[in-house]
Amino acid sequence: MPINSRRVIKQDVWIERPDHSNLRLAIFRAKQVATKHPATGILWLHGGGYALETAENALVYAEQLVADGRSVMVAPDYTTSALAPYPAALDDCYLALTWLRDNATRFGVNPNQLVVGGDSAAGA
Repeated sequence: MPINSRRVIKQDVWIERPDHSNLRLAIFRAKQVATKHPATGILWLHGGGYALETAENALVYAEQLVADGRSVMVAPDYTTSALAPYPAALDDCYLALTWLRDNATRFGVNPNQLVVGGDSAAGA
């Protein structure tokens, strides 16, 4: 899904789940990096009670959290509860977190400076 933002770019990355299916991660970064210091990594879990929405819903938050270039946001397009029961969504989110940790330097992120957040029920 294309995004319309003057300050943020989105890149999709596909990672493999333990069952060999793929999980899409939307990575939001500033178009202009303002600092030479490693960024904070944010794993953003979109709202929808683990049942609705997609990773693109994170754009509104990315505009606020990463546009200044001090953070990079990874938003997993986790399996919704309509497709698989608990803990499928949680497993996807944890996989995304470990991927972010392991690939932090690739995206200019300090691997020791990661946070998890989200809106609505995804903040859980």
